[in-house]
Amino acid sequence: MGWNLEFSEKPDLLESLGWYCVCFTKEFDSGFRDFLGEVEALRKDSPLKLYTGALVTKPVRRNARKALDKADLVFVEGQAREASECWEVDLVSRPEKEAEKDFMKQRNSGVDHIIARNMSERFIALELNFSDILHSRNRARATLLGRIRQNIKVALKYNTPLVFTTGSDRLSDLRSPGEMISLARVLGLSEEEAKATLSSTPFKLIEKSGDRRDPNILLKGLEVLDWGELKKPSRKKMYGWY
Repeated sequence: MGWNLEFSEKPDLLESLGWYCVCFTKEFDSGFRDFLGEVEALRKDSPLKLYTGALVTKPVRRNARKALDKADLVFVEGQAREASECWEVDLVSRPEKEAEKDFMKQRNSGVDHIIARNMSERFIALELNFSDILHSRNRARATLLGRIRQNIKVALKYNTPLVFTTGSDRLSDLRSPGEMISLARVLGLSEEEAKATLSSTPFKLIEKSGDRRDPNILLKGLEVLDWGELKKPSRKKMYGWY
């Protein structure tokens, strides 16, 4: 969800709704360091597990690599093709917003089979944003829902990870996990798939984030269990190890 100081004023609200793990996101700009400080202050009083997400723009790869050292997760809004080819990206956000017009007899939803395959290979999740649905109306909502359903179909076909987020940047937009699971079912997911978008898939992304910071993991699937007489590095480069 987007960051708002309102969340620091009512830290128990998220827990009361049924959330126990939250990722706050912000544009990766000059104010990002202040954002990290505010989230860190909230961690001291919150019973929740709190993570940070950096929303990066073009050039995606260069900015994503810069963000890795600051944020837990890297989001890219739009630029789905470029983002899907970048190992450093964790989530592609709102690709259906990038698709401005549908072509005749072709559903232009922002994600095609090439993008979905790339994302599956690199374990980059496709974000389904609840806030966009909440704040759309009439024909715009119908178009948005159609594009989201199309993206879900493509994602399921290629085993692309799906994450359903509140996308909220204010308290009034928050919903419980149960409500979001119900909406995910309406969008075409089974109950098991809907629950995974809010639980197992986000946790796998957090695990991916931890792996790239772990100096014991040299390559994907290759971990040092005992360094012996060799000196264990204190940190590692967070990209290029996969």
